[in-house]
Amino acid sequence: MALGSLTPAELQARLRAGEDLVVLDVREDEERALCAIEGSVHIPMGELSLRHVELDPERTTVCV
Repeated sequence: MALGSLTPAELQARLRAGEDLVVLDVREDEERALCAIEGSVHIPMGELSLRHVELDPERTTVCV
C-alpha cells in the first residue's frame, strides 16, 4: 500500500474515472455536518481503532 496525499481535485478526478476507492471520512460528526462527501464511509478518528475492520483491505482507502 502506497502512502501519499492527494489534492481534492486529484481525488475527484480519480473518482470520476471510476477508480475503486474507499473515501474514509475520519472527521467528527460536527465537522461532517458542515459538508459530507457523497458515498464516503464515516468512521470518526476516535472510533477508527475499534471500527477499522469495517474497511475492505483489498481496496485503496483515501482518508479525509
